[in-house]
Amino acid sequence: MVFCRGDSKSLMALSKLLIDYGNNSGQFCNLSKSLIYAGGMSFERHCSLANIIGFTKATPPFFHLGVPIFIGRPKACYFLKIADSIRLKMAIWKARLLSMAGRTQLIKSVIFGMTVHSITIYNWPSSIVKKIEGWMRNFVWSGSTDKKKIITVSWKECCKHHNEGGLGIISLRAYNAATNLHLCWRFLNNTQSWGKLLKARVKRNGDTIKYAIKSSIWTSIKEIHQTVLDNCSWLIGNGSNVNFWLDNWTGETLASKFHIPKQFHYALTSMDAVPHLLSSISSFSIPEVDFPDSFVWRNSTSGLLTIKDAYKEVIKPRPSVLWTAFPWDKDSPPSHSMIVWRVIHKKMTTDENIQLRGFSIPSICNLCRNNSETNEHLFFNCCFVKNIWNWLKGMLNLNFNICGMEDCIRIIEMNWSAQAMFVVKAGLVGVFYQVWIARNHSRFEDKQIHWKYCISLIAARLTMIGNSTISTSNSSFSNFTLLKNFNISIKPSKTLTTVNVLWTPPLLGWLKCNVDGVACGSLWTSACGGIFRDHNALHVLSFSAFLGKEPPETVEFLAVIMAIEKAMSLGISKLWIESDCILVVNAFKNHSLVPWKIKSRWLVCCADFLAGIGLRNKVTTWFNYIHEDIKKDYLLDKQGIPRIRLCR
Repeated sequence: MVFCRGDSKSLMALSKLLIDYGNNSGQFCNLSKSLIYAGGMSFERHCSLANIIGFTKATPPFFHLGVPIFIGRPKACYFLKIADSIRLKMAIWKARLLSMAGRTQLIKSVIFGMTVHSITIYNWPSSIVKKIEGWMRNFVWSGSTDKKKIITVSWKECCKHHNEGGLGIISLRAYNAATNLHLCWRFLNNTQSWGKLLKARVKRNGDTIKYAIKSSIWTSIKEIHQTVLDNCSWLIGNGSNVNFWLDNWTGETLASKFHIPKQFHYALTSMDAVPHLLSSISSFSIPEVDFPDSFVWRNSTSGLLTIKDAYKEVIKPRPSVLWTAFPWDKDSPPSHSMIVWRVIHKKMTTDENIQLRGFSIPSICNLCRNNSETNEHLFFNCCFVKNIWNWLKGMLNLNFNICGMEDCIRIIEMNWSAQAMFVVKAGLVGVFYQVWIARNHSRFEDKQIHWKYCISLIAARLTMIGNSTISTSNSSFSNFTLLKNFNISIKPSKTLTTVNVLWTPPLLGWLKCNVDGVACGSLWTSACGGIFRDHNALHVLSFSAFLGKEPPETVEFLAVIMAIEKAMSLGISKLWIESDCILVVNAFKNHSLVPWKIKSRWLVCCADFLAGIGLRNKVTTWFNYIHEDIKKDYLLDKQGIPRIRLCR
């Protein structure tokens, strides 16, 4: 594909170039297969240009490398070819031979992969996204794109992560919005030719145009342009790309901070225009290093907006639910886990659920033939399944009956070893699976299965997988009896080995500073600390600092920064820093590893117990003496006595 100006001079030059290339390489252009597309010109002029170069006249839209090329706003008709290929792909699969878990995996890998290339370039119309998601939903539940099941979990719930109670399917609607958000960020942060060209078309005096233009990209991102700007800021480098007044580099634009009307923005050229300006920006660290300015996404540590970050921004992840560790165990067959997931959501095709949807049918439990079939009765209250649960209760040495899903979760939360937990989860999942299989055999094949046969199948499988797992067990008596009940060989944990940790003093004339950080809790309450010692292992200085809410990777960097800044203030030029964070060590060679929020401070300046002190005191404290909490370790280091750590 070659782009050029739509005039005779440019086409004649292009024609000459193709002829010269063919004469020199022997590869000539096939004019009958070559097409010329044009935009913004009359039909007569288009025909005239086609005659000049000898190509066949054509009009957009057309496909290039699997992506539709068109003029103006994306329309549903432009993406029908992709949608039809997706539907055809699902139609040729032998869905009846696949379990629901298998169909879900095909949707997550193959079908979703067919949309990624195009959807990252354009914002797909909602109508085509809704149509494709409908096909995906029908295929997962029924195996056909045309058949809709009546007993299903909502598609919104299916598109949640496993930890949130869903199937882990990526929502095409949310992904479409996420890629559009990412595309807008790329446009604002792009120095490539397409970004410069689009900025030249839509930017006027630092603001975007308000009128419509024929652009397949701008029409998609213009609605979220301001949203992206509100969540981004500039990281100052050499300052060449940043507008002092109108760009956000202090948390908000200075024009907004000082309430300067838009009518006067064009006249903002002097830093003395607003009183107290210098005092309001003096807290910002601006490095005297020549590196380009960066446009960063404030909600990420690296400052980059990946599609993964954009998707999280769109869906707003929720807290994990308690039961998610139960069905979706990596060692359980997905088809078994899917049944448990549907039982938890109460979406099995029992008589109760069929009646709730308006169908009048007689109901009877095919396992006991005494009660009507409900979700609760079939899996917990039926005499058939009670015998199985009582058997499992005895094998697990439980002191309570299993009467509902809450009891299953209670069993999972007990203190089991890794090997025992593996067996317990597999046993619970196996009960639900075998009960459902026995019910279907009885209802559809008129074949009655005895509950003892189900127990034998569950026990045989637990014995096999329990002996084949690589998980280990401990010396607990409850774990020992559980594994022996299933004839499983106990796999002991690896023996603990001792490692001598010896601190070495720095060279003569140098100071060594050992730093460390700690972040705990879901809110990342963090602190850091460090200790300076000379070549005689004598204490020179130490510090502890409370940092508030900072992520773990930032805490380690801040500990090093504080140590360097203190050394610079004391005039120490020979400083040896030790940290247990490999990311910090590598950041001295690669500054892109530094979190963007502290990158300027890092460039300007280019311990476990002390971190705990910082968490308690919630202040920054410098010590000229040896604190009591580190005196024992300090004396061991000074005397050259190693400390012992246990490792597996």
